Amino acid sequence: MDGLSYTTNIEFAEPLARRRGSAFYVRPLCRAMTAATQLVGFERDSELGALLAQFGVFQNYRANLTEHLLGILRQQHPSIIIESIELLDTPKCNLGGMQQPASETLVRVQTLRVPLELRLTLRVAAGRFGLDIQLAIICEGLDSTPTVRSDMFIKAQREIE
Repeated sequence: MDGLSYTTNIEFAEPLARRRGSAFYVRPLCRAMTAATQLVGFERDSELGALLAQFGVFQNYRANLTEHLLGILRQQHPSIIIESIELLDTPKCNLGGMQQPASETLVRVQTLRVPLELRLTLRVAAGRFGLDIQLAIICEGLDSTPTVRSDMFIKAQREIE
């Protein structure tokens, strides 16, 4: 799996997220179908949840993270279970926008990119695996109708005994 990347485009203007360019629908998974996923190290997320909520992107990104990652990973392995998600580093946000004409100090934010360095512990069939990934949350149109997509890059994988 090294070197593979996955792109998922999600529009949050609808009750169901729609993958652009195809008829594939991403629906939140029923919690009864998934085991509880442990979130580790998310106390270091530096109020990222509040920032994403302020822009109207996610009200609670931590609650949606497991389902989002399962939606990506289950495209290749439908029986995959995420046991834990560990935040490895404090997220760094990149903002883009336009300077307000009336003020030299105000900028209207239009784009936000947040790369999350994560370590996943997965169960597939009888095996357990660790994946180090970068999940980039990319938000555009923040000054109008926000759209969100994510890019996932697998940096390392290992089998866990």
